Amino acid sequence: MTEEESEERRRRVEADRKRREEAVNTVAGLHESVRGEPWLQQPACSVCLKHEEELKELFGSFEGANMDTQVLAAGEIGCATLLRRLVEPILQGAPKKNGSTVRKRVAACVGKLGLSGSDLLSLCPDYAAEMEERTANAIVNMEVRGNYPELVDLVSGRPYYVAACGNLLLTGRQPQFVGAAMMLDLLPSSLPSDTPLAVRRAVDRLRRREGEIREGAREMMARLDGKTLDRMAKRKSLERRPVPRGYLSLQRSFNWGGMPKITWVSDSASFERLEDFLSSLPASALVGVDMEWAPRMMHFELQAAELLQLAVLDVRRVASEGLSLPLSPDVLWSLSSPRIFLVDLVGVGEGGRAMRQGVSRLLANRQPPIVALGMADDFDAFIERVHLSDDGGQDAPSECRVISLPRLVAPALRRQPEGESPKGLSDICEAVLGVPLFKGEGCGQKSNWQLPPLREYQREYAATDAAATVLCAAVAMSALGFQSVAQVPGEMWESVRRPPDGERQLPGLMSGLPI
Repeated sequence: MTEEESEERRRRVEADRKRREEAVNTVAGLHESVRGEPWLQQPACSVCLKHEEELKELFGSFEGANMDTQVLAAGEIGCATLLRRLVEPILQGAPKKNGSTVRKRVAACVGKLGLSGSDLLSLCPDYAAEMEERTANAIVNMEVRGNYPELVDLVSGRPYYVAACGNLLLTGRQPQFVGAAMMLDLLPSSLPSDTPLAVRRAVDRLRRREGEIREGAREMMARLDGKTLDRMAKRKSLERRPVPRGYLSLQRSFNWGGMPKITWVSDSASFERLEDFLSSLPASALVGVDMEWAPRMMHFELQAAELLQLAVLDVRRVASEGLSLPLSPDVLWSLSSPRIFLVDLVGVGEGGRAMRQGVSRLLANRQPPIVALGMADDFDAFIERVHLSDDGGQDAPSECRVISLPRLVAPALRRQPEGESPKGLSDICEAVLGVPLFKGEGCGQKSNWQLPPLREYQREYAATDAAATVLCAAVAMSALGFQSVAQVPGEMWESVRRPPDGERQLPGLMSGLPI
């Protein structure tokens, strides 16, 4: 592009920006102030309805230029209809390239008006319907693929997902009435008074078709004589198979006599015992940390942590200095077993809050030292869990300092004859331990971690990630000749800080949304 063409493009962009700004100001000038009325209780605005076509033309191809000013201007006017006309076309029309960034800006702007993510969905019903269909499609057609017992396991306790999946099962030429009836049975008899409007809409759409669903399910079951559900249950048991050969298995890859000891921590008393255990560890102990998150409803929102996995190992118990990587099967077989804890982060009441406070202390302290694959995302997910649990922002840690597993293993692997340093945990396992992690279908990665008790395959999946983290770290330390954590240099550590609440990347998008 020549300099003249670049300048001409700049002028066109600036002229377009001014035109849009003037148009918004013109529409704004026609409004009488409605400030003070709750956003989601306002009737449709007659001014915006009268100028509907102009607004559609104005914002139909809008991709974010000068967005902050215009969204906040709508906030000053206090018109929910105008705000929806501003943000819904942006959310629906954001380009594939940089679309996530655009949507994050929308969320941040709307957050400045005091609206949460569930408010945003309630405000923009067309976009909410689009997200509902995408979410349900990912669960029904990509994750469980018609296996209704598995679908029940995955969405139980999450009214929005239940309704979204039920509505999706009714689409197409052959509605899946049996699955939709199962979704109806999972819904509570009544929704809490503070249930967001977007959730109520999804639930109401499903319940309005209850008569049709029940009749269709009876007819289908009569034709099939119940055999379909039996086949599905059998298929489910086959899908939750043991970890395939060739992948890291806590039961088969080590001389541990089966699974290592796993302790479930779900109340303040069990967490106190965990803290006592951690405080008694020697200086040579290392804690591998991982977290499992809630699935997200909109792809640009923060996710909330649901489960914390800890794997504790004394690095002195790892084989002698100078290990060759990747390990041979014989050396892998001889590695010592870590002690594993699974901590429920979703607990309610004072017990749940006490546990989250304890996890905050653990993450904030420097002892025992922690190693993690990449703590930044897990740290954000834990902060989001604290906010969603109404614990108060003061309970969230302000900083966490951990050994970065990729930084630790990189110099150890550079001593090997080939290859670039791996980044993902499975790749690191293959490079260090000699076998990758199993992340394929049926591994448990996309499980419902909120639904206690955890099934055996979930416990094994969660424990394996934490154990792999600490084992890879201990083996890398041995390969580098480190005798203790104190020898790990500063450049291999990572500090993660929590931004002030007013500067959170997204304004509590899941707040108030009973998923």
